[in-house]
Amino acid sequence: KGTVTAMVAGYTEGRAVTIGPSTWPVSEEEFSDLRAEDVGKTLCGERFALKKVTKSAHNGKDIVADVIIVRSE
Repeated sequence: KGTVTAMVAGYTEGRAVTIGPSTWPVSEEEFSDLRAEDVGKTLCGERFALKKVTKSAHNGKDIVADVIIVRSE
């Protein structure tokens, strides 16, 4: 049993933007089944939504992805 700590760092309209960090408990098995979309749903909550994953890597210890996030209206 461990934890996931996630955050999104990027740019919008030329300005730096960060969402998170957010930490939640997860087992090793649960983590191995996670996809970037799953992390996005937990991290972004109701205010933002992960719209598109352009590239993703999951090496068993880290998930790193290039994503597009939109603000929910």
